Amino acid sequence: MTNVDQLAVPLKQSIELPVRNLTDAADRATASNVPHFLESLSATGREVLKELLQDEYYPANALIFREGTPGDVLYIICSGRVAIIKDLESETPILLAHRGAGQVLGEMSLLESRPHSASVVAVEDVHLLRLTRADLQMLIVEQPGVGVEILRALSYILSTRLRAADEVRTSVVHAESRLARRVQQLATEKERLAELERLRQETTDLIVHDLRSPLTCIEASLQLLQEILPEEVRTSCATIIDLAMGSCREVIDLVDSLLEVTRIESSELALNLWPVSLLPLITDTLNRLSPLAEQYNITLELDAPAELPIIQGDGKKLERVLNNLLDNALKYTPDGGLITVTARPVNGRVEVRVSDTGPGIPPEHQERIFDRFTRVPGSEGRRRGLGLGLTFCRSVIEAHGGRIWVESEVGQGSTFAFTIPVEAPEHPGI
Repeated sequence: MTNVDQLAVPLKQSIELPVRNLTDAADRATASNVPHFLESLSATGREVLKELLQDEYYPANALIFREGTPGDVLYIICSGRVAIIKDLESETPILLAHRGAGQVLGEMSLLESRPHSASVVAVEDVHLLRLTRADLQMLIVEQPGVGVEILRALSYILSTRLRAADEVRTSVVHAESRLARRVQQLATEKERLAELERLRQETTDLIVHDLRSPLTCIEASLQLLQEILPEEVRTSCATIIDLAMGSCREVIDLVDSLLEVTRIESSELALNLWPVSLLPLITDTLNRLSPLAEQYNITLELDAPAELPIIQGDGKKLERVLNNLLDNALKYTPDGGLITVTARPVNGRVEVRVSDTGPGIPPEHQERIFDRFTRVPGSEGRRRGLGLGLTFCRSVIEAHGGRIWVESEVGQGSTFAFTIPVEAPEHPGI
């Protein structure tokens, strides 16, 4: 036998690359339905046919015939296994089916006198019996009875395979229909969730705006009481009034935070850019929070050079960022712990890091820690919050053209870091 073409790559690679694999359904559909060709013939038919068959052997990975070549040969598989592949030369060939011992190859092309519609490759060492169109035509002329028997057997095999293929196509259509319905359901669900989110946001905005007016009125009324009450009454009620004033101010701050975050996310809040030195902002924030740190025996440290590059920034908003990060560290650092603020110029940026010795943040929550209303489950700080502080920090830092992130390991504390470019952002707005 002459040498056969070899595939450029091993067969397993050639059908496991970006190959669309359709064999599972096709093989299941045909394995029990397609009869072994020789067994479907009478004893006389088998004996006559064997006189015309020629043995051929192909090693694993060998190309038996290629799509598009003349289909003038029928093969019967004696042993081994082959793969039928469509578009073998393309980047994403399709593995259509496998064939095993007793099955035939090339019968359709042989009967139709047309080129092969797919390529066949040996999956393992294969022993084939070869029947040419010329020999089959001669058999039909010389022994019509046997010739008709062989044609009938081939026609039955073709019919069986076509029915199996139709069952596979029907199954695929049903699967695609179910998938299309599911995709439509998901699209509808996405639209419904988007509408619910819009309604929730509108409701939140209305509530927040409606809350602010009565809260401001309550605060003004308390201030007026302090001014008009007689001295002795004001003195006796000082604790109650101070408590009411403090609680009112806390709620107003929460409402303001909600309003500000909403404006930031809707790009309605602009930055007021001026030359800013971050070092005084850091120092002032540390000094302001030092009494609270002393109350819990927490040490505050600053690690920074004597001077930092001047940036173009919104000083008030950056000061609130520093305050939020330090306040967050104070919430979760245990008594006797340490909070360190580090500031350095790095590649045309100023980098600020706030590190604590708190419980740390699990990896699965680090990506979401900057989202609105997010709090780490199971974390117990000294004070509860709405989970807006870090959202505000991210929005302000990104509006400055910077980046903010967290580095943390459970049990080893956390570091919240951000960078601000020395050059002003091109579009100074949020």
